[in-house]
Amino acid sequence: MDRHCRPKERFEMKKILICFVALFCYSLGFAQEYKIHVVQPKETWGIIAVKYKIPMDELAKINNRTIKDTIFAGEGLKIPVFEKKKDIISNNSFLEIMSGIVSIFFLIVVFFYIRRKRIKTTQKSQKIIRLGFANKRVFEVKCFMEKEMICCPICKFRNKNPHRVAKHLKLHYKQNEELKSFKEVTV
Repeated sequence: MDRHCRPKERFEMKKILICFVALFCYSLGFAQEYKIHVVQPKETWGIIAVKYKIPMDELAKINNRTIKDTIFAGEGLKIPVFEKKKDIISNNSFLEIMSGIVSIFFLIVVFFYIRRKRIKTTQKSQKIIRLGFANKRVFEVKCFMEKEMICCPICKFRNKNPHRVAKHLKLHYKQNEELKSFKEVTV
């Protein structure tokens, strides 16, 4: 039963997934809140912008529109919610600070997890396979082990049986592939 080993690809995919999760959690702490304003008859972009104290072009941009677009009565517009800073630390700002701290803590944990995984992957056990040829030449090839499987250092072939791996490596040698992996040994 031959399988291909791809430890680097699996590790990279996990790292990418963890980074996306970390960025998503980090962005949740800084999400903008909106409320919906229902347009009343005779209201314009200018009247609504003055009422909520935001620039007209920003109000139109938030709603994916331009100032030249007509707004109709009964239409809903997104209005950004800005907190009034009466207290130095209010409940909402405290929650924002805590979410930022939790996000930073999470990123640190992810960093150390990735670092630990990288160290583990570099400390794999190795197995030396000896290849003997009819012309009395003997070569050694360092292969790495993954879950009791011997992995070919040249391609993604892997097998539990060292004889099968040796036979596979002989094919690489005969095809002159990656000869730097083969070290000649004097017997």
